[in-house]
Amino acid sequence: MECKIELGISAIRMASWLRHGINCDLGYTKALEPLQALPQSAYKDESLCQVYLKLADIYIQQGKHPLASQNNDRVGELAANLNHPIIEFQYLEQQGEIDCLLNHYDKGMDKYQQSLELKLQNKRRGYNYHIAQAYLKIGNAYKEKNQPDDAVTTYQKAMELKLQPGKPRSRIMAQLYFNMGLAYQLQLNYDSKLVVSMYKKSLNEVKNAFNGDHPQTGDLYDAIASVYFQQNQHLKALKNYQESLKIRLRLVEGEDHIDVAQSYYNIAQIYTCISKYSDALDRYQKSLHIRLNLVGEDNLSVADIYYQIGHVQLCDPSNTDDGIKMLEKSLAICSNIDSNHHAAISRCYYDLGKAYSHQQDYQLANTMYEKYLQISKQLFGERHAQVANAYYHLACSYHKTNRFKDAQSMVEQCLQIRYPILGENHVDVAQAYNKLGSIYYHQHQFDDACNAYQKSLQIRLKMNGEMDKKVPVLYDNLARIHGRQNQYDYAVSAYNQSLQIKIYLYDENDLSVADTYNDLGGIYQKQYNYQQAYDMYQRALHIRLQNHGDNHPDVAASYNQIGTMYLYQYGYNDALAIFQKALDIQLEANRENDPLTARIYDNIASVYNQQTRYPDAILKYQKALDIRLELYGEYHAEIAQSYSQLATVYEATQQYDQAVSMFTKAVEILKPIFGDSHQQVVKWMCKIGDIYMKLQQYPKAVNNYKQAVSVTVNVGNDDKNPLVAKAYNGMGLAYDRQEKWDEALDNYKQAADYATNITGSQYHAGVAGPYHNMGNVYRRQSRYKEALSMYEQAVDICINVYGENSDKVAVIYNDIADIHRMQGTDRDSDQSRRQGGDDALLRQQDAMDGGPGAHNKDSISPESIHPGQDHYAGATETQEIIANHDNSHEAPLEEEDTSITNKVNINKIKLFRKDAVQTTATTLLCFKDRF
Repeated sequence: MECKIELGISAIRMASWLRHGINCDLGYTKALEPLQALPQSAYKDESLCQVYLKLADIYIQQGKHPLASQNNDRVGELAANLNHPIIEFQYLEQQGEIDCLLNHYDKGMDKYQQSLELKLQNKRRGYNYHIAQAYLKIGNAYKEKNQPDDAVTTYQKAMELKLQPGKPRSRIMAQLYFNMGLAYQLQLNYDSKLVVSMYKKSLNEVKNAFNGDHPQTGDLYDAIASVYFQQNQHLKALKNYQESLKIRLRLVEGEDHIDVAQSYYNIAQIYTCISKYSDALDRYQKSLHIRLNLVGEDNLSVADIYYQIGHVQLCDPSNTDDGIKMLEKSLAICSNIDSNHHAAISRCYYDLGKAYSHQQDYQLANTMYEKYLQISKQLFGERHAQVANAYYHLACSYHKTNRFKDAQSMVEQCLQIRYPILGENHVDVAQAYNKLGSIYYHQHQFDDACNAYQKSLQIRLKMNGEMDKKVPVLYDNLARIHGRQNQYDYAVSAYNQSLQIKIYLYDENDLSVADTYNDLGGIYQKQYNYQQAYDMYQRALHIRLQNHGDNHPDVAASYNQIGTMYLYQYGYNDALAIFQKALDIQLEANRENDPLTARIYDNIASVYNQQTRYPDAILKYQKALDIRLELYGEYHAEIAQSYSQLATVYEATQQYDQAVSMFTKAVEILKPIFGDSHQQVVKWMCKIGDIYMKLQQYPKAVNNYKQAVSVTVNVGNDDKNPLVAKAYNGMGLAYDRQEKWDEALDNYKQAADYATNITGSQYHAGVAGPYHNMGNVYRRQSRYKEALSMYEQAVDICINVYGENSDKVAVIYNDIADIHRMQGTDRDSDQSRRQGGDDALLRQQDAMDGGPGAHNKDSISPESIHPGQDHYAGATETQEIIANHDNSHEAPLEEEDTSITNKVNINKIKLFRKDAVQTTATTLLCFKDRF
C-alpha cells in the first residue's frame, strides 16, 4: 500500500519536472496510471484532482480548450465527493478561465462568483489572498467583456482587502496594478500617463516580490510598450519590447521559451507598423520556430503567427498568393482546434476577403466577408463596432460585384451601428456616407448620392477643415453628380475647390491633380467649351507624362479623353488617330484585357458608327465586349452596355432581329443588378418596342411597352419618369397602326397626362405629341370636332414652346386645314394652310416608305423621337454618339435635335393639286425665318 502511494507521489513529481517540455502533458498523463491503481481513498481523489488540474492548466496554455475542459470536468466529479474547499474553488476558477477563453464570459463570471462566495463562506486566516485572487479573476472577465469600468471597480475591491506586507502581497498587488492598467487602457480616450503609472507600480511590486530578473518584469515592459504602441510612439514601444526580450533571454537557456517567442512576436508587430516588413517577417519566423518546437503546429498561438505572417505578406501585392496560403493555414488550425474560437477565425476571413478582393476574385471575397460578418455577430452581438466594420467591408465587396441593393443595405446597417456609438461627427461615419453616395451614384440615384456625399463632406469639414485629405475627393464626387445632372456650373465650382485643396496639400504635378484636371475637362467638353476642355486635358497629360513616362495606362487614358473631344466636334479622322495612339500604348504594355482598352475600342467603334462604317464598328464593339466578358463574366453592367451599343449598330443597318437580341441580353443582365424598374432597363425595353414597330410587329411592340410601364408603376417609380410617357405614346402608335382606335386614344391620353405631370405644365413639347396623335385618330374616325380640338391644343403648345414660325407648328396647321376642308369650311382651310402649309406629299412619302397610308402618317413616327430632351411624343431614339471616357462615369450622349414630328423638308413640298399652288406658297412663309 505504502509502495503504491510512494509511486504515485514520484509520478506527480516527474510530471512537474516535464511540465515545460513539448510533451509536458505526457508526464501528468503517466502519473494517472499509478494513482488510479491506488485503493479508493480521499488521498487518491485529492491526488487525482491535482493531476487533472495540472493537465487542464497545460491544455489551457496549449490552447487545447476541449481537452482542458474535459480534465477539469473530472476534477468537478471528484470534488463533489470531497469536502475540500480549496480544490472546489480551484475547479471553479479553472472552469471559469476555460469559459472565458471560449468567449463564454457570462458562464465564466458565474463560476468565478461561485468561487468567491465559497471563499467568503470558508473565510479563515490568510484567505484574504484567495478572496483577492477571486476579485482579480472576476475583474479580468469584465475586462475581457470590454467593460473596463466594472473591471476597475472589482480590482479596487481586491485592493481594499487587508493583506499582510511581504512578498505574497507584492505578488498579488503587482497583478492588480497590471490588470488595472489594462482596464484603463480599454477605456475610450484613456489617460496614457495613468496607464503607464499603473504598470510602473506593478513593476515596483514585482521587484519587491522577486530578486533579480523575473518573467513578470518582461511582461510589464511589454505592457508599457503597448501603451506607446497605441499612442503611435513606435520607437518608444520598440525600446521597451527590446528590453523585455533581453530580460527573457537572460532568464532562459537558449531561445526555446514561450516568453522569448512572444517578445519576437511583439517586436515584429512594431516593425510591421513602421513598414519594415522584412524585419517583421524575420521576427515572426523566429517566434514561429520557437512555438513549433515547444507546442507543435496544432496550437492557436502558432495559428496566430501564421495569420500575422500572411497579414504582412499581403502588404506587398506581389506576395498576395503567399499571404493567402498563410491565412488559410491559420484558419485550418483554428477550425481544427476549436471551431468556436471566433476571434481568430473571423480575422482570417476578413484578411482573406481583402486578399481575394485585391485579386479581383470578388465572389470569393463576398464569401469571406459574409463569414466575417456572421462570426462577428456571434462574438459581439448586433450592435458592436466590429459588426459595423464587417457590414462596411461587405458593402464594398457587394458594390464591386454590382450587387447595389445588397451593398446599400449593408452600409445602411453599418451606419445604424456607427451613428449611436461614435456620434454624427466621426471619420467612420463620414466614410460610410461616402460609400453610400458611391452606391447611389452607380444606381443613377443622383439626388440621394448628392445628399450622402454632402453629409460626408460636412462631417470632414467640421472635424478637420478643408485640409482633410478626403475633402477634395468628396468635392470631386459631388462634381461628378452635378455633371451627370447637367448642372455644369456647380460641377466646375466643385472641381475648382478640389483643385485648390489638392495643389495646397500635395503639389501641382501630383497625379490626383491630373485626375481633377481630366474630369474638369470633361465638364467643359459637355458645355461645348472645347478650348478650355483641351487645355484641361493637356494639363492632365503633362502631369501624367512627367510622373509615368510615355507608356502608362494614365497616359493612354489622357489620349483617349482628348480623342473623345475630337469625336464630339465631328473631327473623326483626328479622333481615330488619337484613339489609336492610346490603343498602341495599351497593347505594347500587354494590357489587351484591360477596362481602358475596352473603352478605347468602344470609342473607335463610335467613330466608325458615325462614318456609317458599320461592319468596322461592329468589329470594334465586339472586341470591347470580348474583353469585358473576360474581365467580368456575363452578368455585369458594362457587358449590358456593350450589347446595347452593338444593338444600335444592328438597328442602323436594319438588322432588326440582331438588334432585338442584343437589347434583350442587355435587359436580362441589368435586371438582377439594378432591378426591373431601373431607368436604363426601361429605356431598353422601350427600344425593343420601337424596333418591333419598325418591323410592323405591333403586338410584340405593345407587349414591350406594357412591360416598361408595368415595372415602373408597380414600384411607384412612375410619377416623374419620362420613359413612362414615352412607352404609353409607343403603345398608342402600335394600336393606331392596328386601327384599334379606342386603345390608341387611351394610351395617347395617358402619355399626355404623364408628360404634363412630369413637367408640371401643359406647355411642353412632350405633351404636344400625344395631343397631335389623338387628333389624327379622331380624324380617321371622322370625328372632326374632337380632332380639331386636339390639333388646336397641340398647336397652342408648340407655339408656346417653339414660336410661331416653327416647322412643327406648320405641320399641325396643315392638319387643321385638312379638317376644315373635310368639314367643307374651305375658307378656314385656306387660312390654316396659309399658316401651316400642305403636308399631303409628306403623307404620300410615308406611304412610299412602307407606312400604312396617307392618313396614318399623321401619327408621330417612332423614328422621330430621341431620348434625353423632349421624348414623350415618340417611341424611339435616333442614333447616338457614345464617347467612352477614361473615368468610370457613363459616357455623355451627343443627340440630334428632337421633335414631335418629322421635320418638314422644304425641298420635298411639291404641288399635289394644281389648285394648291397658292396655298403651298402661302405656307412657305412660315419657314422663311428658318432659311
